Amino acid sequence: MIEEEKYEFKKYDRKYENQFRVEKKLIQKAIKNATIEHVGSSAVPGLGGKGIIDIGIGVKKSDILHSKNKLEKIGFEFRPNGGDKNRLFFRKIIKYAGKERRIHIQLVEINGKSWEEMLKFRDYLRNNKGVQEEYAKVKKEGSTYAKGEGEKYRQYKKEFVDALVKEAMKK
Repeated sequence: MIEEEKYEFKKYDRKYENQFRVEKKLIQKAIKNATIEHVGSSAVPGLGGKGIIDIGIGVKKSDILHSKNKLEKIGFEFRPNGGDKNRLFFRKIIKYAGKERRIHIQLVEINGKSWEEMLKFRDYLRNNKGVQEEYAKVKKEGSTYAKGEGEKYRQYKKEFVDALVKEAMKK
């Protein structure tokens, strides 16, 4: 049995990029016309986070349902409560060093608002070390506060993240 990982802050690990590349190849085989990007904390060298590999997939609006079905066929579980009207959320849990490693996917319309926000937020963090350090502090505090509960963690950092996304969209 695989031991489930709790939401705990972990230092950045270069292995995240390798795991992303493995998943990207799998997704590219299933969804030919998708644009696939490494997003989230695991895509920002030095940031640290929950150790989850976050992947953004952009497709034409007309291809979203087809892409949803393809992701489910290759082992990603659709989570209806994890997304919103502009993004579909999926997860897959893999075994990594005897524990669970989560892969999260946000399936969105290519070049839509959600797509742009994901990429600009990631790039803003990559290019602003001071902001990255501030965000790491908020993430650590949120992890301690939430005691492993994902929803509490997300709510703790929501206001800060929303402000960063707004700032990133100005760039």
